Amino acid sequence: MGTSNARNHPFPARIRTLQFILLVLVSIISYGALVLPQLIRPLAAALQAGEVSPNDYQAPAIHSYISEVRTEEDRLAAENAIAPVYGSPDPSVARRQIERLRAALQYITLVRADTNSSLQQKVNDISALSDVTLQPQSVDQILSLSPARWDAIQQESLIVLEQVMRRSIRDQEVESVLRSIPSLVSLSLDETQAGIISDLVAGFVTPNSLYNEELTNAAKEAAREAVEPVTQTYKAGEIIILRGQIVTPVQLEALQEFGLIDESDPWQIYAGAGALVIMVAGLVWLYFSRRHLQFLYNARSLVVVALLFAIFVVGARLIIPERTIVPYAFPLSAL
Repeated sequence: MGTSNARNHPFPARIRTLQFILLVLVSIISYGALVLPQLIRPLAAALQAGEVSPNDYQAPAIHSYISEVRTEEDRLAAENAIAPVYGSPDPSVARRQIERLRAALQYITLVRADTNSSLQQKVNDISALSDVTLQPQSVDQILSLSPARWDAIQQESLIVLEQVMRRSIRDQEVESVLRSIPSLVSLSLDETQAGIISDLVAGFVTPNSLYNEELTNAAKEAAREAVEPVTQTYKAGEIIILRGQIVTPVQLEALQEFGLIDESDPWQIYAGAGALVIMVAGLVWLYFSRRHLQFLYNARSLVVVALLFAIFVVGARLIIPERTIVPYAFPLSAL
């Protein structure tokens, strides 16, 4: 009869408010019971490579596995062992530089032959050449040379530059090539003239063998693919890492392989617990809002039921700490 009367009367506003407040409080307590062990007992998921191991870890059984870490280390070593790949010497670069030198020599010849310019003006004109860096004494010597000697220097300069540019010259080799220029000058010329030739040629030496990124990457990729996967084996009881040692990526991988550390994401646990609590709270609210049981109209009964439910949840969580649903489902049915 009491149940029939309860069904015919809506909940008073005061009782409905109390029901909602108790449901919220019990939900908060339930959520805390679910996530509290994660908060007060941080798992080894925080253990990362480069950190100090908090414990001694041993292999619980004999086990072999493909070590991705060691395999990647070997692949990187093979990749780094590949020297940069350069293309063949480009003849067009040599021809362009020879033409530039020939143009500079012709310009100097015109300056030498200019009878309308003073000596100082000629010095200034030759010194203004952008491709050639000549010392003041070299400029003076060029202007004092006889036409025959100047013609010989021009020819020898073109010959020396051609010899130099026939070589394979890379970016990092330019300095060594410049140092070799004096040895290529004909011995029939004296030191002064050889110095002028070296200065003239040096301004036109440039790399003619360029770095080929595509070929280099292909060679590195081939070296990586040639590396066989590395198998890591541990015997039962073998030490993986000792307490106080710095964890290496290889050791961390072994700990994960044996399941000795928890790799779960705590945020997934928090989100899962929250979703579970919200779902159950919604079902409870929907269920009891449709079933107008007599005790739901009594404030004291509501508080007692809510308190018992909270005690059941916390107790179940302490008894079965490593589960998520059981600590909540068990008191729901038992209560």
